[in-house]
Amino acid sequence: VHTYFEFVGPRMAGFLLSAFSKMFTTFLQKFGFTCAMADLIVAKDAEQRRMDLIYETRRLASQALWEWTETHDHLVTEPIEAPRKGEPEEVSKQRETTRRGEQ
Repeated sequence: VHTYFEFVGPRMAGFLLSAFSKMFTTFLQKFGFTCAMADLIVAKDAEQRRMDLIYETRRLASQALWEWTETHDHLVTEPIEAPRKGEPEEVSKQRETTRRGEQ
């Protein structure tokens, strides 16, 4: 299109772009695909396969985590405890000091 613009000018290049636009739009209307609700529903066997893959992935990740922690336990100096949901900050601090053995 850039070369066409240089040879024949902006008006004719505009016509060329319009012709391409019409041609590609017609192609998509004739040969393009649609997505119906039936295309979004997962078949039972495919859903089972998907769930099996998720389960196997989680199992392998858990196994890899345990194997890593067994060989790298010297890196963990203190257990990390996440704050409990809905717990007031004072209770969380008290639990932390009790865990450390402080008063």
